[in-house]
Amino acid sequence: MFLPQRPSAGAKSSDSKTDCLESIISETGSTDRLMALRAEYEAWFNRGRSFIQLVEAPMSRILLGTICGLVYGALSAASMIPLSFSDKTAALTGAFLNRFAIGFVIGAARLPLPSWAQGLIFGILLSLPDAIITKAYAPILILGAVGGVIIGLIVEKWGA
Repeated sequence: MFLPQRPSAGAKSSDSKTDCLESIISETGSTDRLMALRAEYEAWFNRGRSFIQLVEAPMSRILLGTICGLVYGALSAASMIPLSFSDKTAALTGAFLNRFAIGFVIGAARLPLPSWAQGLIFGILLSLPDAIITKAYAPILILGAVGGVIIGLIVEKWGA
């Protein structure tokens, strides 16, 4: 590997980087070696940074929808903990499974619609039975629609 010579102690140097580049160009007669050194430096500098590619790699739609459904279901069930029900376990389990199903179905299905519309449709359709049974239409349908749209956008952006 070519290493440029440092200027002598008595030589006047305004900028060591400029002197180094000038010595490379003057000894090689072109900038080809400089470009090779730059590529070598960038390869050395970027070593061990391949995790960035893993983070940016798309995830399967079903897996991403499942993860979103688990998070959405957990948040939905957790928001119901302070409320009182005759059978609290059944209510929390039903809410979790309903919201989980929204995420899973959005990740698994591919309709010829924009992702937000697909999420809206599945969010409302899967929330409708719970809304009819509990007669709490507005909160259940609105949260199902909003959650479905958000999951639909997430699956479109990061799903493969």
